[in-house]
Amino acid sequence: MTVPEIAMELIPREAESVSGIGAWGVPNYHTVLEQRAIAGSTMTGGYIAMVAAATVMATAGLLLNGAAGVIGAMCVAPFMGPSRAVCIGSLFKNGRLLDGGIVKQFIGLLVIGACISALITFVLRMYIPSIAVTPEILIRAMPSLKDVVLSALIAVSAGAAASLALIAHPHTVERPWGHAIDVVIGVQVAISLIPPAAVIGIGRALAKPEHSWNAFCLLLLNVVALDIVGSLAIMAISGLRRRHLDL
Repeated sequence: MTVPEIAMELIPREAESVSGIGAWGVPNYHTVLEQRAIAGSTMTGGYIAMVAAATVMATAGLLLNGAAGVIGAMCVAPFMGPSRAVCIGSLFKNGRLLDGGIVKQFIGLLVIGACISALITFVLRMYIPSIAVTPEILIRAMPSLKDVVLSALIAVSAGAAASLALIAHPHTVERPWGHAIDVVIGVQVAISLIPPAAVIGIGRALAKPEHSWNAFCLLLLNVVALDIVGSLAIMAISGLRRRHLDL
């Protein structure tokens, strides 16, 4: 089903319950939010390609022990869309958007990301014997309590930041330069997701299953913190605006 078809099926039904809410002086503002989430819940070729590119960069940076490559991967990873779908799906109690966002995150991180990183590491190790676990990998593969707590804080703050950007004034977001908001927040969202996803694959390729498991647990913590905090923030702010408009 294409994005326009999903929009035709979802928006009219949801609009009936939210058309009178309004925010920023826009009566159908919450329907606009849902429209923004529809694309984020739909798997596309562009999303797959960007996840693949980010994974290659992250894998190379991790194996090289180069922070620049890892940071570059964070900037490229396109996880703002599915996170947006989870948050808006929670706000509207729309199971299709919510499930679509979660599935898209799962496929991007664990299917595409982990598999590509495992394949790259396996092939490189065949020709470059010096390929081994690096300190950049160990940060995600053997996290200390400090690493876990600070990573969770990053995910929590990223979820809050994503929510604030998502409910920005529509006239600001719709301007050509307004799309920079998505880029900035996309970096914050991706910062704690793509590196541990790549470590999952690297651990499998280097016969270090304990590293893969630890990285998976760290990734799961980050995704849960990101989605839950983002959803709660949007719900809270939406509720405040509804009460304000009722006064």
